Amino acid sequence: MTSTGDERAADLADVLISVARKIAARADEDPGFVTLTPLESLVMRHIDKHPGITPSRIAAAVGLRTSNASAALRTLEAKGFITRESDPRDRRAVRIHPTPAAADNLRRVRRVWDTLLSPHLADPAATAEAVAFLTRLDDSLTS
Repeated sequence: MTSTGDERAADLADVLISVARKIAARADEDPGFVTLTPLESLVMRHIDKHPGITPSRIAAAVGLRTSNASAALRTLEAKGFITRESDPRDRRAVRIHPTPAAADNLRRVRRVWDTLLSPHLADPAATAEAVAFLTRLDDSLTS
């Protein structure tokens, strides 16, 4: 797929989606890995990066309706991946934290991803540059 002009961005998105699906499909290569739905993964990823976040901030940050975020939080809690704690400054508020089980699951999937992708990443500098670019892109699309 070769494009010029405005289509280059669409081509990038197309390839990113394809690669992401292929990577995600391999996560179950570790028999101890607990599979999450795409919604649960989205929410869990945000909680991992922002422990102690409130449910309403999770919903806003990942672009979900509060009811959908609440449903994902309930299933993550049932799977033992999050805890809810009262905010020490405002007892009415709840803070969400990842559990050790969530950290273990994340370690497992990252190990599978590393094994899968490492043979294809011969240039550490190019890999670091790609990660930096995609992180900036991710952050700019979240803002």
